[in-house]
Amino acid sequence: MKFPTVLFVMAIAFAPLAWANAPTPTITRKVIEEHEITGTNRVLQLVLVEIPVGGQSQPHVHSVPALNYIISGVVESRFEGEAVKTYKAGDSYQDPANKKHLEFKNVSRTEPLKFVLAVEVEKGQPLMHVRP
Repeated sequence: MKFPTVLFVMAIAFAPLAWANAPTPTITRKVIEEHEITGTNRVLQLVLVEIPVGGQSQPHVHSVPALNYIISGVVESRFEGEAVKTYKAGDSYQDPANKKHLEFKNVSRTEPLKFVLAVEVEKGQPLMHVRP
């Protein structure tokens, strides 16, 4: 085996280990619009979420349903008891409330996942709760 071939084989062998020890990419969430619902303690929010290449959320549960629209990238999503679903730019879908969201990851190798979500929540309360 030639020297460059050995390096290539070693790189392939150790790549999963390096990936596992790499820092988790940061997910950003920005409320781009918020409207108080008169006579209630609730608000309607439009949120921009960005997940970098290789990023994924932890398992979680949404406290309320959310409507989502993918701006760019590709995501794989799986709720408890369901098969993995793939969404890409231009797709919309709904996250149900009170169902464990087991997987949500950016599967694009080249671009960040960007999507907007619309949700009605109690003022000051989180949209989701992390559940291992």
